[in-house]
Amino acid sequence: MRVPILLSVILVFLMASTTGCDKIHAKKLAKKYQCTVHQYSYMMGTNSWDTVYNQTIEVTRDGSILNVLGYTFHIDSLWKGKEYSEGDVHNNRKIQFINDSIYFSTYSGGLGGGGGSSYAGFKID
Repeated sequence: MRVPILLSVILVFLMASTTGCDKIHAKKLAKKYQCTVHQYSYMMGTNSWDTVYNQTIEVTRDGSILNVLGYTFHIDSLWKGKEYSEGDVHNNRKIQFINDSIYFSTYSGGLGGGGGSSYAGFKID
């Protein structure tokens, strides 16, 4: 009778430890990143524009919440190498951390036009 209970405890521990290995620690992500930024906008019947420039952004942490350019993400949503997205087709944001790099984008718009920004950068501190 004790063997199945012990086996169950061991299996639960192994499952928790293997899935927990892919979680990212917020403390390691709260840094400055040097990014290449691409901003674009479009509107039906008028001109579109886009621009590319470099910008240093800072990712800050408040407990288990990360703040990226005013957008907040709970650390439990972020996994190593996985892209996290939130919102709908008219207003969304995506974020991904791979090694020491950040990939972050926002989009807002509808049928007549819209715009967005994408950031791709590496950790600098």
